[in-house]
Amino acid sequence: AGGGGCQGSKYPYFCDYVTDWVADQPALGANRKERLAKLKTGGLTIQTSLDPKKMSALDSNLKKRVPVGNGADVQAAGVIIEPGTGLVQAMSQNAKYDVAGSNHFSTSVDWVRSGFPIGSTAKIFAIVEAMRQGRAVDSTVNVPAMNGTKDGRPVYNFTSKTFPGQCGQGAGNWSVGNDHPVPSGPMSLSKATAESVNTAFGALVASLGPCKVRDTFKLMGVQARDLKTGGWRDIRRDPSSIVLGSDSSSPMMMANAFATVAADGKYCAPRPVVSIKQANGKPVALKVEPCKQVISQQEARGTAEIFTHVFDSDGTASDAKLADGREAFGKTGTVDGSLHTWFVGSTKQLSTAVWVGRGFDNKNPIKNVSIGGKHIGTFLYGGDIAAPVWKATMDTISKGMPKAKLAEPDKATKQGDEVSVPDVKGKSEADAKSTLEKAGFLVTVSKQNSGDVSGGQAFKTDPAAGQKLGKGKKITLYVKP
Repeated sequence: AGGGGCQGSKYPYFCDYVTDWVADQPALGANRKERLAKLKTGGLTIQTSLDPKKMSALDSNLKKRVPVGNGADVQAAGVIIEPGTGLVQAMSQNAKYDVAGSNHFSTSVDWVRSGFPIGSTAKIFAIVEAMRQGRAVDSTVNVPAMNGTKDGRPVYNFTSKTFPGQCGQGAGNWSVGNDHPVPSGPMSLSKATAESVNTAFGALVASLGPCKVRDTFKLMGVQARDLKTGGWRDIRRDPSSIVLGSDSSSPMMMANAFATVAADGKYCAPRPVVSIKQANGKPVALKVEPCKQVISQQEARGTAEIFTHVFDSDGTASDAKLADGREAFGKTGTVDGSLHTWFVGSTKQLSTAVWVGRGFDNKNPIKNVSIGGKHIGTFLYGGDIAAPVWKATMDTISKGMPKAKLAEPDKATKQGDEVSVPDVKGKSEADAKSTLEKAGFLVTVSKQNSGDVSGGQAFKTDPAAGQKLGKGKKITLYVKP
C-alpha cells in the first residue's frame, strides 16, 4: 500500500484511498510514517466498505461509455456512497493505474487532481437553502425577462442591485443565459429544477442571499480544490460559482451531498473502512467523524421531492429514470464549453456521482467527437453520457434491493405557511403590488377594464381577497389601465 504498493491490487485506486485514510489514524502511530509501517508489517485486518458487485457495475458502465485511452481524450470518474453511513462502496475512473505517472492520482476522491467544475449540480444547494428559509416545495420563483445579448444569445444581466451583497455581482454585469427559451414570470421550483433554468436560479439565489447559499455548500461537506496548496477551500464568493457551479469539487463530495439529502439531512463524512483489528484480534479505535444532522428531515425531503422532477418528460434527465419505478432524485450538470459534465443522483439506499469531461491539461471543448460509440456534436450535456452511466449502474446495483420510497415532505413543507390574500381593491398598482409581495406572494399584473375603480387602481386579485394561499405562490393582480 502507498508508494506503488497498490499497483498489484485488483482495485488500485481504492487501495490508495484506504492507504491514505489509514495513514491518518492516530491509533496506529504518532505520524504517517509510523502508521504506514504498521499497515505494511503490523498484521492488521482491515474491513473496507468496498462492494465488489457495485465496483464492477460502476467500472464496466463507466469504461463502456468512456473507454480508457479513447481518441477523444475524454476522462470520467464515479463514486458510490451509502446514505446514512458515508461508507464509500465503489469508485472508478477510465484510466489505467500507473504509479509512475499522473494516472496514479484518483479523480474520484478528495485528492489533488480530483476537483472539477460541478455545473448545475450546484443547484441543489440553492434549493436546500430555500427549504431552510421556509420556502415551500410548491412555491415559485420569478424568472426575469432577458435584457441583453451575449455571443448572439439572449441573456439576463444581473447587476449589483439585482445580485447584491458580499457574494454578489459587484461592478459590471453577470450575464446569464439558458439552454432553451424560457418565458419570464413565475415558475415553480420543481420546473425550474427539472429544466435547469439558470436565470430562475440566479433570481432565487439573489433573493435567498448568495453568501447564505455558499455557506450551505460547506454545511453539506462540499468545498473546492485549491491547486496552489493541494488542500481544500470554500467555494468562491462569486455568483457563477454559487449559482452555476463554475468552481470545482470532487465526485465523492457531490455524491455525499446528495447522500445527505437521501439520509433525511444526516451528514456522514465519507470513509472507506468499516473496522481495523490488530494482529491479536483487538479492535483499533478509529478516528471517525460522527454523523450529524445538518439540515432538517423536512428540508431534506422537500429538496429530494423537487429533484425527482429532473426525470420528468421535460427534465434534463428524462431518459435516466430508474427501472421498475424505483424512486430517485438527481441533477445533471454541464459547464460552459462542455469541458465538464455530471450526473449526481440518489435513492434512499445508494448515492452515485458520475463526472465526464476533460482532464486538467486539456481545455478543448468536447464537441464533434465520438466517445464509446456515441457521436457528440456541438455540445456534450450531462444527460448525454454521465446520466446513462448513472442509470445503468444504479439499475444494476439496485436489483434485489427493496424499493425504498422517498418519504414525502409534510404539508407545511410542501405547501408553505398559508396566509389570507389581502384586499387591495382601490389601491394604486404600486401599492397593491407591494402589499401582496410583503404578504409573501409572487405577483403578475394584468391590465383589464373595470367600472368599479379609477385608472391605475387595482380592482381584484386571483385568487380573490380573503382566500388562504401558501407563501411563495403566484397571484394575479388586476389593474384598470
